[in-house]
Amino acid sequence: MSRSLVLFSIGPVQNFIDKARKTSDLYAGSSMLSDLIEFAIDTLKKREPGADIVFPDKDIKSKPNRFVAVIENQNDRMGLKETCVYVENSVKRKMVSTAKGLFRTLGYEYEPPGFVRQAESFLEVYWVVLPIKEQPYHVRYQEIDRLLNAVKNTRIFEQLTEGITQNKVGETGRKCSLCGERNALVYSSEDKESDKINPKTGLKRNFIAPTAVNIFHSLKKKAPFPLAEGEGLCAVCFTKRFYRHDEPLSAFPSTAEMALMDTLYKLDDRNVANYRKLFGDVFDEALFYEENLTERYFKKYKYPIGALERAKTMLKHIYESAETKGLKFSGYYAAVVLDGDDMGRWLSGEFLQDKSRLLRFHKSLSKKLGGYAREVNGILVPPKGKVVYAGGDDVLGFINLNYLAGVLDELRRKFPKLEELETTCREKKSSASLGVAVAHYKTPLSEVLTWARRMKDEAKREEDKNSLAVALIKRSGETVKTIFGWEMENGSPVTRVLGKIIDELKQGNFSKSFIRNIRAEFNPLLDSNGHYNARYIVREEIKRLVSRACMIKKGPDEDERDFENRKRLKISELVEILLKLMSESRSLNDYFSFLDIAAFIGKEVNDEQGKNL
Repeated sequence: MSRSLVLFSIGPVQNFIDKARKTSDLYAGSSMLSDLIEFAIDTLKKREPGADIVFPDKDIKSKPNRFVAVIENQNDRMGLKETCVYVENSVKRKMVSTAKGLFRTLGYEYEPPGFVRQAESFLEVYWVVLPIKEQPYHVRYQEIDRLLNAVKNTRIFEQLTEGITQNKVGETGRKCSLCGERNALVYSSEDKESDKINPKTGLKRNFIAPTAVNIFHSLKKKAPFPLAEGEGLCAVCFTKRFYRHDEPLSAFPSTAEMALMDTLYKLDDRNVANYRKLFGDVFDEALFYEENLTERYFKKYKYPIGALERAKTMLKHIYESAETKGLKFSGYYAAVVLDGDDMGRWLSGEFLQDKSRLLRFHKSLSKKLGGYAREVNGILVPPKGKVVYAGGDDVLGFINLNYLAGVLDELRRKFPKLEELETTCREKKSSASLGVAVAHYKTPLSEVLTWARRMKDEAKREEDKNSLAVALIKRSGETVKTIFGWEMENGSPVTRVLGKIIDELKQGNFSKSFIRNIRAEFNPLLDSNGHYNARYIVREEIKRLVSRACMIKKGPDEDERDFENRKRLKISELVEILLKLMSESRSLNDYFSFLDIAAFIGKEVNDEQGKNL
């Protein structure tokens, strides 16, 4: 009986998932890859009953894009190779059958030419089989990981030829609206002229390939995720867009809904329910913003023009009701990316005291990360936010601003302490870095995701990693960013400072003018590297500026002495926080940006008292 190690990977991952115009695209893309890797695992286990899946944990909802298995069977190495080829082909057939099945749900008997070819050529499946034999598991694992990376660097190019016209050969025609890589084979247009072929170019109007199918009328009857007017998709992006077609529209919140999630949850009155009914079955939370109640917006998204004036009146009453409860209709939300630090080194066994126990460590690690993934799915729930995927050591999700500091704190605090596993070296502590992008709901989703990942990468470039990097993408086009180590000198997370400053500004205890004044006072102290000098004057100057910005009012039954003591204590607390933050910052630029972001969020979050940030 032979014993072999198998490493199996399906891609592309980030490039596929992040190319999304809607949050539902993002969620569906993540779900599709997770389901495919789960299908691959199940197929392998049916073919090889002796397969032991080392990781990922079987209970992780969002499976990562690869798995490791130890297989004991009576076949030789070539037999196991045939098994992996079979699994690879099965996964690709699954992708094609899924794409074809979704197209059939629209009522078409045949898909357009090139549709199957696009679906077939999309997946990048890589695998390596390595016999374990005399060498220990940890040696073979390091080797198989290196071999898989080498295989991925050898790419096979396959030319796609759909879009052939009478005069031209190759991919002639308009590219997919979502990925911009493959030809659009499915599109939606109410204009019948768009279906006519131009005799000069051999293409349909708007540079659509002649064989592309207009599914406008089918969408109106069958699909819960319609394409926008004039939008065209390739087979792969069509599959992603419609992958969760059997789920309700509310299965994954839009960016507008994400920004309003807490406000609508707390408001939840009859006015809101009646307002939703005004628009029928298809409702977009962007309609809660007065800026979208225009004839142009209604015509673009096919809302009844006759309901416009009534909608304006009803929304006004909703705003009035929200104001009495201290609720705001903020247009901003946050995207967060969390990634475990040095996970490659943890997996390789570099931090193990006894390398021979790597297999046992992998199984323990798999369960730990599986447990963390389940916790993440319990943290990011409405009205706090929503998980796109939680694969164990990596997380992508959205957070409502009212809960930003608290959710970030919880996500990082509950990240597994891998050093506590029995086989690890306790001198090394596990950690994770977080990248956050705070953006307006109308900012293109792809841009928000790019910034979130960019900030995560910047956080991981810090010397000790274990950092938080935040970018605020203002609607004006300005972007403010800051990076801080996760833990302050006293061991408390930097998010506690963020939450405290936001809370003080939100409750109106201090005017945010002190931030502007601190910047004006201390900018001249910056040296060429952005660091500050003259520390001895910092404390007194910050205390003076914070005192001037204090807006705490005396309570109606409060004694004058008690009021002065309460005021003095609040000022002292904020001064200490600001000084501690300054001492922890890499430069005044990071310090000022941190305060600017806190002030901006404080302006956007709800005003009701007792809010848990």
